[in-house]
Amino acid sequence: MDRHRAEAIVNACHEAWSLRDLDRMLRNYSPNFVYTCNTEGDGKEPTRFSGLDAYRGFLEPLLDLIESVSVVEGFQYHDNTARVSVGCYYKHYRTGLVMSGQFRQVFTFEGDLIVRIEEFHDAAKMATFWRLIGETEAALAPAGRNG
Repeated sequence: MDRHRAEAIVNACHEAWSLRDLDRMLRNYSPNFVYTCNTEGDGKEPTRFSGLDAYRGFLEPLLDLIESVSVVEGFQYHDNTARVSVGCYYKHYRTGLVMSGQFRQVFTFEGDLIVRIEEFHDAAKMATFWRLIGETEAALAPAGRNG
């Protein structure tokens, strides 16, 4: 694998994610793929998944909740590892709340397939976004009424 091929794969994954095409995105991943992230959406615990089915199970519900666009802004590659800076935009469908910014990813390749991604977000920012969504949804919910 060379730098240009790795960059093309990473860009293709982000493009497919932004277009909501998980099948196209996951074609670039090994069946033995492992995903880790420094935070879950609630900001409490790191996230870790092994295998494509578990990763798909994590991603599919997100597509029902948010519009998400991600673009590679920085790319470094050495020895089957890509270090990536990603610009991102998230919009929660029901509330209209938006979060944008950057996060980092480290991709590890075997051949032409991604075998591991380590993802690093601003945990406090992510937790605040999901907390505000919860609060906004609660405020928008119709009050329980009797009669």
